[in-house]
Amino acid sequence: MTAVCAGWLANVRAQTYLTGELSGSYPASEYIITGNIHVLPDSTLEFARGTVLYFEPFTGVVVRGTFRCIGTENEPVTFTSSKEREGRAAGQAFDWGGIKVEREAKSICISNARLSFSTFGIDIVSDSTEARLENVVWQQNGYSNLSRGGTFVQGSLDTAGSYYWRGFARAVEVAEAEPAPSASQTVSKEPPAAKERNWSLPVRIALGVVGLSAAVVSGYAFYKSEYYYEKYDSSRDPAVFSPSQVAGYRRKSERHQIYAWVGMGIALAGGSGIGVSFALRR
Repeated sequence: MTAVCAGWLANVRAQTYLTGELSGSYPASEYIITGNIHVLPDSTLEFARGTVLYFEPFTGVVVRGTFRCIGTENEPVTFTSSKEREGRAAGQAFDWGGIKVEREAKSICISNARLSFSTFGIDIVSDSTEARLENVVWQQNGYSNLSRGGTFVQGSLDTAGSYYWRGFARAVEVAEAEPAPSASQTVSKEPPAAKERNWSLPVRIALGVVGLSAAVVSGYAFYKSEYYYEKYDSSRDPAVFSPSQVAGYRRKSERHQIYAWVGMGIALAGGSGIGVSFALRR
C-alpha cells in the first residue's frame, strides 16, 4: 500500500504544468513547461534547488523582471527537454527555445544549474542587465550556450562556467565578465567575447590605402594634364605641328584631367569612409 501511494504521489508531482505569466517562489518539483513562461517587469520568479523544468517544443522563459534559480552541487536546478521526462527519446539540441533576458529585465541569477537541449541557451539582450551565472553546465545546445548584447559568450560546445556582469554597460569593452563571487572560490574564466575582433581597424586600413593610392594617382594625373596642355598650347604653330598632333595633345590633357578628378573623388570617399567607421564605433 505504501509503495502504491508513493508511486501515485510521484505521478502527481510529474503532472505539474506551467505556462504564461508567473511570479513568486516555486518549491522543488518537476515542472512541465507547455508554453512560454513570462516574468513581467517588477516581478520576481524563483525556483528552488532540486527543481527540474521540462520544456515542450517552442517554449522557453522570457524575463522582463527578475529570475532566480539557486541550486546546490547535490541538488542543481535543471532546464531540459521534455523528452527526458517522457523517456521516449533522448533529448537533442533545438528541442526547446531557451532563456531570453529582455532589455528591460532587472537581473538574472542562476547558480548550480544544468541547461540542455535548447536552441540558444541563455540570451541576455542588453549589456546593462545584471547577470550572475555560477557553476552552470551547458550541454548539447543549438546555436549557442550563452550570449550577451548580441555577442556570443559561449558557443554550443558542452562546457561549464561562471560569469558575473554588474548592472551597467561598459563604454568600450563588450561583455566583460568578472568572476562570480562564491564561498567555494569557484574558478571563473573570462568569456571569449572580451577578445572580440575589432572589424573597424582592417576597414580603416583598407580605406586609408585606397584613399592614399587614389590621391597619388590624382596628383600624377593633374601633372600629366598640365604637361599635355602646355604641349598643346605650344604646338599650335601649323608650320611645326600637324593638326592631328595638336588635337592629340589636347585629348591627352583632357583625359588626364578626368583621371585626376576621379582619383580625387575616390580619395575623398576613402577619407569619408574612415570618418564614418569612427562614428559607428560604439
